[in-house]
Amino acid sequence: MTLLHPVDRLILDESAPWADAKRITVLDDPTGDLVAAVAARSPAAEITVHADSCVDERAVREAVRGLASVTVAPERARALDGTELVLVRLPREVDAIAELAEQVAALAGPQVRIVGGARVKHLVPAMNDALGRGFAEVRASLGRHKSRVLHAADPRTGVTPTWPRSRFVPELGFEVFAHGGVFAGTRVDRGTRLMLDHLTEWTPPDGPIVDVGCGTGILATWLSRRHQDV
Repeated sequence: MTLLHPVDRLILDESAPWADAKRITVLDDPTGDLVAAVAARSPAAEITVHADSCVDERAVREAVRGLASVTVAPERARALDGTELVLVRLPREVDAIAELAEQVAALAGPQVRIVGGARVKHLVPAMNDALGRGFAEVRASLGRHKSRVLHAADPRTGVTPTWPRSRFVPELGFEVFAHGGVFAGTRVDRGTRLMLDHLTEWTPPDGPIVDVGCGTGILATWLSRRHQDV
């Protein structure tokens, strides 16, 4: 059996009381090891997994190859639909956790529970409040191997997801949309502003332009509007 990362092992152990859930969702498992361990522990469960990262998704698909009980969902909403238990490596961004809490409360089953783990050094009190956006009960586990789990239960009724959020930026001339985990949200951060200042005097080359690590896509959108023939 694969040696689990301490965060994954704690998530697995802390979720053991609900191992008999019929529908389980695993989110953002970077290796697929947690998904495989959940499938081995709960062979009768219908397990759905989703990863925001394409690299993580490829790892998961490799890890669950041949496991008929596991479905890889390309959209998070599909993965959360009607689920009873959500296991997740918690993101570091507080807004990303708030977005997750809202989505789970709105889309999952009425008795759904989140068991989310992270390294202790990445956890801050505001994350408990973020989970509270969608759940009435939030508590932390004891720490183990420099890791800790946050439990969220009793989903609030009538929760409506508020992400992606948008804001019209006059200096850009267009609306910026952002999910909770995107750096700077709908704002124009200093790095992007510096790039825009340099691109103002830049003549694009022939051929395609790739915006790597594009975030909200401000640079690519600005370039496409300024140079419509690119």
